[in-house]
Amino acid sequence: MKVNEIFYSLQGEGLYSEEPSVFVRLAGCNLLVKCSFCDTSYAWDTLDGKNMTPEAIADKVASYPIGYNTWVCITGGEPLFQEEELGNLVLKLKKFGYRVEIETNGTLPLPFWWTRADSWVADIKCPSTGLPEISLTNDWFKTRSQDQVKFVVGTKKDLDFAERVIRRYKTSNPLVMLSPVMDPKWFSEEGGFKIPKKAQLWWQTVAEKCLDLQVQMSLQKHKFIWGNKKGV
Repeated sequence: MKVNEIFYSLQGEGLYSEEPSVFVRLAGCNLLVKCSFCDTSYAWDTLDGKNMTPEAIADKVASYPIGYNTWVCITGGEPLFQEEELGNLVLKLKKFGYRVEIETNGTLPLPFWWTRADSWVADIKCPSTGLPEISLTNDWFKTRSQDQVKFVVGTKKDLDFAERVIRRYKTSNPLVMLSPVMDPKWFSEEGGFKIPKKAQLWWQTVAEKCLDLQVQMSLQKHKFIWGNKKGV
């Protein structure tokens, strides 16, 4: 498998926010046109990855000071770009006793083995990404209560789009989140941050929409803690 980085940190967003987790960032993405909001451009190309077997990845994960039932978050790039080996990796990690979460861009179908993972996070593409209507929305809204569907919203057009989709597809499963765009320039590499007033007002607008739609709001807490840098 092509691996960009492996590190141990707190989960910064979503249903399992603040949980100690080992992150396995795979290299390579299936989207030829990249999302405008992507904050992991360094993992787009498989050439930026190191070849590792699922066994070697699982051994590296086990080298961290973690215990049974710790979360392992497989992200990217796009993990499903390496679907066959990804399924084998999930099996290896489950044998070690870890809980596995997989973050996907939502444009590829669920693999036949998808229930092996304890949780999926699908990012439904809004208009400002430059890739609206590309996500397999209907499929990802048919997952489980422990799975998550996320909309990264940066404009009113995004918010209106998310509302239409949510009102059309939302049931009791999975968890649905609105995640306001966070500009890397707000966060220094040394830590610390300065959020513009305009952004705070936008977050309030998103929060109010979350209340209206009865969905969760998700902020990238790791950026507030460590700033805009890799490996956190």
